[in-house]
Amino acid sequence: MKKTYIITDALTAIGQRLAHELAKRGHNLILSGNDYNELEALHNELKSYSDAHHEVFLLEQAKEIDWLNMVDKIDSTYDGLNGVIFIHSIETEDNDVYNVSYDEFTEVMNEHVWGTYLGVRTLRNQLIETKETKIINLVEPVREETFEHNLYYAVTGAIEGLTHAIQSELRKEDLNVYTLSYRPTERDASFNPNDDNALGTIFKILDDEISNDNNETIIIH
Repeated sequence: MKKTYIITDALTAIGQRLAHELAKRGHNLILSGNDYNELEALHNELKSYSDAHHEVFLLEQAKEIDWLNMVDKIDSTYDGLNGVIFIHSIETEDNDVYNVSYDEFTEVMNEHVWGTYLGVRTLRNQLIETKETKIINLVEPVREETFEHNLYYAVTGAIEGLTHAIQSELRKEDLNVYTLSYRPTERDASFNPNDDNALGTIFKILDDEISNDNNETIIIH
């Protein structure tokens, strides 16, 4: 059955791989990011082999107007949403969490935590009320240093808390929320995010092969 999914930050490496895999399955995609020309290039790649209906949007997650523009297109083009996949690529400038500036802390939290809440709140009426509808947060570091006593774990923890709060409400309507987070296998392990594992886990969630009864974060090694 053809479904409709939003992918935020679709221009990341895993966002593009996810878009291609979902398009190959015949699903409609709403791709968002911060570079319209690159989004259009990805869109054209998908159109070369997919006859589903795809759209692209410039999106700053913390801006409500960007989400509202998306809502207008969903209402006029699709029959609702089957899922939203938030890709959180965490980049910070300082490796020591105790030396993070107020501006950096605020910017990262605003984009990834407030932006996620704002997106779910704005799209709530577009989400189809069924257990097959999923909200997935994938938290990934941009580079190795991001793992080291950094805002990465603070952001992951904040998104986990938000996931628990949202889940308790959306479960009343049979909607499920998941958080996936890249972690090294050991504290001193080298940086090696496993996109194959992440993609496989996302599709298991979409195919109802993984449940989230305990609201626990799914760790990606």
